[in-house]
Amino acid sequence: MTSKLRKRATDSLRRPLQSRLVVPLVFIASIALTIVTYLNARENIALDEEHRLEQIRIELEGQLAHRFQVYVDLIEQARAALISSRYVSPEEWRMYLNSIRVQKRYPGIQAVAFVKRVPIEKLNSLKAELQPFEGYQNFKTWPQPLPGTKAIFPVTMIEPRDQRNSRALGFDVSSEAKRWTAMQMAMETNSTQLSDILTLVQE
Repeated sequence: MTSKLRKRATDSLRRPLQSRLVVPLVFIASIALTIVTYLNARENIALDEEHRLEQIRIELEGQLAHRFQVYVDLIEQARAALISSRYVSPEEWRMYLNSIRVQKRYPGIQAVAFVKRVPIEKLNSLKAELQPFEGYQNFKTWPQPLPGTKAIFPVTMIEPRDQRNSRALGFDVSSEAKRWTAMQMAMETNSTQLSDILTLVQE
């Protein structure tokens, strides 16, 4: 009789304890499920963002490549015009670039310039050749070439020849390392080259 009473008492104590454990266990399981769901969602968001950024990168690269090719085409056109004539004056250079509507067809271009190789002993001849043209009365090359320099590469024509771009006239491109490196590579390979990042002398 005593054993039966003890068993009943023990069972009565166990039932409430089991009941009390059910609620915390369900709560913990819910928390765990929420955390797993959050981590999965965060991972998916990260993957979507990575994919979106990759698509943006591909699109930007395509746009830059297209824009660069457009500018290369302009350079090739100007090169062909110069080769086809024994001499191109600043006024002819202006008329040619105006005829192909550079500012309208090639947005973003600040100027199209021509750089000429000039032996040191012919600097005075260059000045005499250019001074009759409008805007060249005070033409001079700069900076002063270093002793022993055999030739310089000054900007002799630039369009549009407004007040800002006119500051570049006479500038010896070979005096600046970044520009000169790109020019040398272009001459050696007979192809268009990009220079390193630089500040325009017009700035």
